[in-house]
Amino acid sequence: MKKMLSIMVLLGITILAGCISNEETLEGLTEEQKEEYYNQYVKILADLKLEYPSVEMEITPLDEFLDENWIEPEELKEKLVDFLKNGEVVYK
Repeated sequence: MKKMLSIMVLLGITILAGCISNEETLEGLTEEQKEEYYNQYVKILADLKLEYPSVEMEITPLDEFLDENWIEPEELKEKLVDFLKNGEVVYK
């Protein structure tokens, strides 16, 4: 069986939730702000998929994001790039 590099990045619920402290989160965003951030998250993920084509990444659905899991889009990108470059690699 061929090993396939696979990193599952479930935004807001798993990896990032454990990596950020409460001071860095953006609680109290309006629904419009959340939708705008989410759209930016989707774009960031799409761009990173082009840069790291062998990695499988998913985004948690918008309605499953917890208030304490919202972070600035640029901060998300930095954390994802750091994870992709230095994080744990899972082989399936």
